[in-house]
Amino acid sequence: MDTIFALATPEGKSGVAIVRISGQDAFECFKNFSCKIVKVGRSGVRKLFYNEQLLDKAFVLSFKKGRSFTGEDTVELHLHGSLAIIRNCLDALGQFKNFRAACPGEFTKRAFENGRLDLAQVEGLSDLINAETSVQLNQAQRIFDGALGDLVGYWRSELIAVKALIEASIDFSEEEIPDNLSADILRGLTKIKSTIKQEIKGSFVSVCCV
Repeated sequence: MDTIFALATPEGKSGVAIVRISGQDAFECFKNFSCKIVKVGRSGVRKLFYNEQLLDKAFVLSFKKGRSFTGEDTVELHLHGSLAIIRNCLDALGQFKNFRAACPGEFTKRAFENGRLDLAQVEGLSDLINAETSVQLNQAQRIFDGALGDLVGYWRSELIAVKALIEASIDFSEEEIPDNLSADILRGLTKIKSTIKQEIKGSFVSVCCV
């Protein structure tokens, strides 16, 4: 799989610009930039060179596979936010072997594919970025924190338990079926239905916004 890179901060001139690099060859950027490697889990200031020309003096962080946002080896370059520095750095990265510019949303896609985020958290991240009110922000934070995924996991386990009871009622003769089996099935389904209705009303994770 290609190693991808992109500007992780808004485009334009700024005090600091962050370029994120993710993939199996992410740590090769140190050799390509002719600088000393920053050890995993550490940070350091490095002068970045390309074609013997200084690009910038950057603050650099390294993240090991399984410990980063995407779940892959990752490097973050904290550059001075000059448009020229950003452009030159991205142009240099595009020349490195097996490196390419990331497609929109590709870092999040890889985080999902590598099990770092579930589908609800991916949607929660989008909501978090686009939140404009405190209510929207609080809801997005709960979802991104995994609360909705945990609730869906609870529903799934309860449905599996009910499914097992239903299969038991099919597999055994009427004489072998416990008297309270039907009541247990109904009780389980009622419990699941009740918590789903409460979630729709905004009692657990979601908040109803009018």
